[in-house]
Amino acid sequence: MNDMTESQLHVSIELGRTQIDTIADKEFLPGTTIALNQSVDEPVHVLADNTLVARGEIVIINNRFCVRITDVIAHVDAIV
Repeated sequence: MNDMTESQLHVSIELGRTQIDTIADKEFLPGTTIALNQSVDEPVHVLADNTLVARGEIVIINNRFCVRITDVIAHVDAIV
């Protein structure tokens, strides 16, 4: 086995960010909507172990959210 198959990375997809006032923290109720800083036509960020490795677009395949990679920033093997 090579090192890549033995290693595991935590991969996450970032849709956007926002800042919330501490007063507003009490407003997290079911049905609350939180606006993000990114529009729907902007690429999402693909992070491996909290490092930006790619950008992509959200697609739906077989009723599941997926990410189609559109731009590679860093190769994952450089992170491990």
